[in-house]
Amino acid sequence: MKIVILSNSTWNIYNFRKDILKFFLEKGDEIYVIAPDNYNLKQKIKKINLVNIRLNNTNIFYDIIYIIRLFFLFKSIKPDLILSFNIKPNIFSGIINFFFNYKIIANVTGLGSSIIKKSSKRKIIFFLYKLSFKNITHIFFQNPDDRKIFTKLGITNIENTSIVPGSGININNYNYNSNKFYTNKFIYIGRFLKDKGMIELMEAIKIILLNNKNKIKFVFVGKFDEDNPSSINKNDFIKFVNNYNIEYHPFSENIIDIYNQSDALILPSYREGTPRVILEAMALGVNVLTSNAVGCKHIIDDNKNGLIFLKKNKQDIIKTINKFISLDNIVKINMIKNARQTVENKFDIKILIDIYDKKINEILND
Repeated sequence: MKIVILSNSTWNIYNFRKDILKFFLEKGDEIYVIAPDNYNLKQKIKKINLVNIRLNNTNIFYDIIYIIRLFFLFKSIKPDLILSFNIKPNIFSGIINFFFNYKIIANVTGLGSSIIKKSSKRKIIFFLYKLSFKNITHIFFQNPDDRKIFTKLGITNIENTSIVPGSGININNYNYNSNKFYTNKFIYIGRFLKDKGMIELMEAIKIILLNNKNKIKFVFVGKFDEDNPSSINKNDFIKFVNNYNIEYHPFSENIIDIYNQSDALILPSYREGTPRVILEAMALGVNVLTSNAVGCKHIIDDNKNGLIFLKKNKQDIIKTINKFISLDNIVKINMIKNARQTVENKFDIKILIDIYDKKINEILND
């Protein structure tokens, strides 16, 4: 079987989809990955066919070039199945399918900054979704709230959709730390975006450190996404790091070591699909403090497997951090035990692969 996989980057594919790729390859399927190659994917997974294709965030000229190239690639490859991830590959693959009749599963991994902000692009994006999803065979959503929006707006029928456990997580790669030693060290991992709640978190940290400068440590791991309209100001962040003695790392291959040196992950997002960083923290035995945003609240059961604060609310972030610090270590450890159990029962990669396998067989045999 020929399977085409579309994404906005090979980094995304390797870090979030590699177990699915390996499952298909072990079955003997022929895999074509079409994405901007920013991670030397062919060197890491040698059996795939890789097409390095440019995809620009802001330039419509490159969008047109992308669509034309995709059209001819589809025509040449003649895939049995197309799996698309991220907004533009989802929309463009559906539009191109007006000229074909390929089986396509689109994965809505989140709604993106333009939709979160209710910007002028919101109506255009939803219109394009409605147009393109007429030609999509099935849609996977990572949380029930996103599916509700799409069905309410008439973009898709609920019968053509499923909820999947995010990008899944391979439990075997995450050794649970049962001997936790707490040192009041908190970590943020992700892109440096306003939509991730970075501004509120930075303001909260400034207030907390006024009276606790040497007692609490904050670590930021991530990157700037300057093409994203939600990107924070780089100079402001560097000043914040220097003035408040913040530990800062770019994205690292040794991310598990950084997790394990932290008491808790803080994710103050405005909206998510199903954030991988929460699943990783839960699997490793790192406590989670996150907002009540769509994409986060369906994972965390407040006070049971993590703590939830109000999104866009720096005072509630402060309150929740202080609450966590004041908790007895036994309570914290019970929360991470429950968190690990949640990941094993609901978000194991085996569950996701089984959903894919069954749905693909159903679609191809229909």
